[in-house]
Amino acid sequence: MGLELTRLSIAAGLIFTLNTSWLSASPAAKADVLHTDNGQLTSSLKTPIHEWGDPQVAPKGIVIAVHGLMKHGGVFDTLGRRLVASGYSVVAPDLRGYGHWCTDGRPKCDRRISYKKSYEDLVSLTEHLHKKHPNLPIFLVGESLGADLTIHLAAEHPELVRGLVLSAPAIRHFHSVLPIMISDMMLVAAKPNRQIDMRPFITTFTSNDPRVINESLKDPLSRKTLSFGDLLQSRKMMKSTLKYADHVPATIPVLIVHGSGDRLIKSSSVIVLMMHLHSTDQTVKWYDQKGHILLETAFAPEATLEAIDSWLHSHMPNKTIFQALLPQESPTKND
Repeated sequence: MGLELTRLSIAAGLIFTLNTSWLSASPAAKADVLHTDNGQLTSSLKTPIHEWGDPQVAPKGIVIAVHGLMKHGGVFDTLGRRLVASGYSVVAPDLRGYGHWCTDGRPKCDRRISYKKSYEDLVSLTEHLHKKHPNLPIFLVGESLGADLTIHLAAEHPELVRGLVLSAPAIRHFHSVLPIMISDMMLVAAKPNRQIDMRPFITTFTSNDPRVINESLKDPLSRKTLSFGDLLQSRKMMKSTLKYADHVPATIPVLIVHGSGDRLIKSSSVIVLMMHLHSTDQTVKWYDQKGHILLETAFAPEATLEAIDSWLHSHMPNKTIFQALLPQESPTKND
């Protein structure tokens, strides 16, 4: 016991005396980031995924990023590259009906949105990564409806999750969202499966940064139309989130980031969600005048990226640091 305490004290002393830049979450100056678009991890996982990693470096952890309405996994490219530079492997699936499941203007695509099957895909992906890398912590990052899916997974499979990063979780939206599409919705009765033009929605609600808006409108993998049924399904999934939040274990740490300029999701959603989450480690980061999209863009704010990077760094398992610092003892004949 005395030996263990002594070694622990030495290791703790080393942590506080090492150069602070070593302990910082700032990304490395160089990282050979390999981005695989539409790859598949195994033949048993048919979900289109996007992967970011450094083939020259063994990752210290895995981040699974989940996109929201009309997006796809590839929108996390800026976040993915940033986290790979900090030592993580990043994986982002396309939800059913989005991204490589279906691209607007692409023939023979599957437009059928299913959050139930998307959730099952996410569970399978997480289980696969956990089995393949049992010693690596897995963090879930989700934006908007993607955040809702990560909450669902953490509630039902907490053994797979090290921590949650929730960006603008879709809990309560402004009632001004629906009137923007009222002219299209009036035609639904005549043609229930009619695709509704979502470009006015993208322009009005997703961001107050014109670069982010233009990026979404020009992205060939992002959907620009949805059916009324798709919207109802999204709303139903959003309303079930608090039920799952009640069952997320208190041991799972949570970071919530939200922009005060979000015109889609009410800021009060953060307070409501925190009241349902029982985590003993909850952190909230507010960003003045920032819109709804904070992560699913090439123009992700540096402050947000830094906050997530630092939070992940501070929530890595302690043994990761100690194992790197403590000398490895040679086995004796009695071992």
